[in-house]
Amino acid sequence: MKKKSILMAAIAVMLVAVLVVGGTLAYFTDTKSATNTFTMGNVSIDLKEQQKGENGLEPFEQNKQLVPGKSNDGNAVSKIVTVTNTSKDNAAWVWVELKIPAYLVSNEYPTNESKNALHWNSYGCFNVEYNAGNYWKLATSDGIVDADHNVTDPKMVAVGDGLWNDYKYVGKVTENGTEYVVIRTTMAKTLPAGKTSLPCLAQVYMDWRVTMSANGSMYNLPDGRTISTELPWNVIVTAYAIQADGFNTVDEAVAAYNNNGK
Repeated sequence: MKKKSILMAAIAVMLVAVLVVGGTLAYFTDTKSATNTFTMGNVSIDLKEQQKGENGLEPFEQNKQLVPGKSNDGNAVSKIVTVTNTSKDNAAWVWVELKIPAYLVSNEYPTNESKNALHWNSYGCFNVEYNAGNYWKLATSDGIVDADHNVTDPKMVAVGDGLWNDYKYVGKVTENGTEYVVIRTTMAKTLPAGKTSLPCLAQVYMDWRVTMSANGSMYNLPDGRTISTELPWNVIVTAYAIQADGFNTVDEAVAAYNNNGK
C-alpha cells in the first residue's frame, strides 16, 4: 500500500465487573478510565455507554449486578455502546474491539461460544448478517427505534446507513499479565461527521451454568474450568476511526491503522 495521509482516533473505556465472594453474582461497573486514548489530525470520536431507563436511554450506572442466567430471563445488564464522529467535516471508517479475559471465554471459542462464562449481545437488527430477519424487539424495547423501525435519536445515523458487521475473532493479546480474547465489529459504511452510530453492543450477561464452590473461593465455569473468585470480570471496549478519504472499505482502513499508515 502506498503511503497515505491518515487521520485517526481511538478511545478506550474500561468496563469492570467486580466479583463478590459469598454468592454467585458480580457487579458490572464502568470506571471511565481513559487509557489507550489518542488522536491524530482532525478526526475525533466519542465512545458513549448507556443503559435502558424508564424515560429512554440514560448514562450507565455503576454496580450493576450480574447473576447466572440467560439473556431473555432478566439477568442481562443493559450496556448500550455507540460511537459519535465529533469531527466537523470528515466522515470516518469506524470499528470497535472488545477485549475479554481469556478465562471468561471457552477454549472452544470462536467455533462454539455457548460455553463462554460471559456473553455479549448486539442488536440483530443493526447487524449486516441479521438485519433482514425479525430482530427488532430488543431495539424497540430499549427505545433505539420506534414501531416503524426508524431511529428515535435525530443525531443517530439511519438504520440502512449504519449497520455493523458481526463480531469476528481477532486473536489474543496479553496486557499487564492478563490474556485477553479480542473480537472486532466494523461499520459497513462510513460514519458522517456529527453523526452517532447505531449501537454496536446491547447487553452482557453471566452464563446460567456458572456456580460457586462450596467454600466460595472458586467459580465453576460452563466449559469445565474453574477460576478464582479473586479474578476480575472485565471487558475493555475500544473504538477506532480513520478518515474515509483514501480508503474504499473498512477492512482497508483497519489494515492501514494496524500498519501505522504504511
